[in-house]
Amino acid sequence: MPRLLLSEPSLQSLTVADPARPDDPDAAVALPLAVGATWQGIDPPLPDPRPGVLYVTSRVVAEHHPNRTDLVWPDDLVRDAAGQVVAARRLAGAHPIGSRGASVGGGR
Repeated sequence: MPRLLLSEPSLQSLTVADPARPDDPDAAVALPLAVGATWQGIDPPLPDPRPGVLYVTSRVVAEHHPNRTDLVWPDDLVRDAAGQVVAARRLAGAHPIGSRGASVGGGR
């Protein structure tokens, strides 16, 4: 299961809308969050690639899996006055979106 890592300790889940029904609150799903977790020396579990789907992960994870063309990371970060990241202006990837130069290998 992919996880979103945040530094805010009070947030335990993230509510995500169904893209097919973004205005239907009953279609929303609460995803558990791993708050402040750090992975070192292990391969994080990645879902298998799916056509038309990009997975947002850290740059380190994406670059650790150079055969995966479906991994992207937040880029062009926006910081507040205290230097904390508050937003990202775009997503970046090791390969152009839709690239056929690298194969989309199996997930872990």
